[in-house]
Amino acid sequence: LRPFPIMCIDGGIQFSGHFDFWVGDGDSGQRVSGDKSLFLSAEKDQSDLAAALSLIPQGPSYTFHMWGFSGGRLDHE
Repeated sequence: LRPFPIMCIDGGIQFSGHFDFWVGDGDSGQRVSGDKSLFLSAEKDQSDLAAALSLIPQGPSYTFHMWGFSGGRLDHE
């Protein structure tokens, strides 16, 4: 049992051995389907990360540990 949930954003799934939830439009790697995923339209006005963060409920403060989000693509920074 992990002390915190792991959410993978789009192509970041390729760097994770396990995850609790996946969010993305599939433009950076494999598309994940199932009840632990949210497939986004490529025609959207926000990044995959922004869409994922909007799913987190307002309330107490949270600590996020984020890895990646670069690799030469400005839309991933």
